[in-house]
Amino acid sequence: MALLHACQVAETVVHHYTERYPGDQGCTKAIAAARRFANGTISEWGRRRASTASRKMVNRTDDDAGCFSRPFHSAANAAAWCLDLDVGRGVYWALIWAAGCAPHGQRTATLERYCDSLEARCQPVA
Repeated sequence: MALLHACQVAETVVHHYTERYPGDQGCTKAIAAARRFANGTISEWGRRRASTASRKMVNRTDDDAGCFSRPFHSAANAAAWCLDLDVGRGVYWALIWAAGCAPHGQRTATLERYCDSLEARCQPVA
């Protein structure tokens, strides 16, 4: 459930990446693979292959001058972290990177909103 939430949040910021790199579907493919993994329709090997491809996508943005405070770099990382081997760590970092796409003064409030919605989605059913 948490991984699917991270995918949903990452999807909200993918446009930052695709605006910078038109035609590159790296973020979309990473999120789709993470969803398939969460739903049990992709193997661990398939997740690892997708994770390797997503890390190459992030490295591409690393090479872009001044990328570290730019939304396209944050979007790439949000998508890539959805494929982390440690799902809990991946969800945590995906939400943080997605919040990095918000305007500078709104990042903390955005992250809190993402975490609140994650908590609400993951409440046990009575």
